[in-house]
Amino acid sequence: MPAPYLPLAGDTLTRYNNVATTPSEAPLGDVLNELYSTGPSVGSYKTADESVVSSAVLQPDNELFVDLLANTVYEIDAIMFMNLTADGIRVALNGTNGFSDLKCQALIYDNQLRTCDRLIAYGVPATHTAAGPGDHWVRFQGSMAVTTAGRLTIWWAQQTANIAPLVTQKGSYLRCRPLT
Repeated sequence: MPAPYLPLAGDTLTRYNNVATTPSEAPLGDVLNELYSTGPSVGSYKTADESVVSSAVLQPDNELFVDLLANTVYEIDAIMFMNLTADGIRVALNGTNGFSDLKCQALIYDNQLRTCDRLIAYGVPATHTAAGPGDHWVRFQGSMAVTTAGRLTIWWAQQTANIAPLVTQKGSYLRCRPLT
């Protein structure tokens, strides 16, 4: 039996229900949600750069948050593109939703993996103290069981407060996909 989807150019797939129907096209993200999820993903995309100076206090990102439903297990997937002119990055997950079973890896890279911290509680940061000036990226991958509905947010800060900015760049995203 042939696969129900066959690739086309770019980010579009062709769907074949059976040989008697005309194929239809669907964006790749919609196809993946249909095949592997119990519902649509929720996500946010950073539309503008955001910077912080002189603060090592974790702050909520102004765009990287999602509202999650109760009694649902979610896959967490996020990438933050960051630029700093001084040393150190701190990142964390935080939120207003109740949860259990949070298991998430926070990976901080520049030209190589610098930090790999396991996040199991809200507000406990992954930290890269030796992140030098330049471009970096942070990857969150994991899952959590949401017990009460609420908002999941990415928080971030400088490792040590200084006047050189830490910038989270446009194009960063947070996506959560329901698994149950």
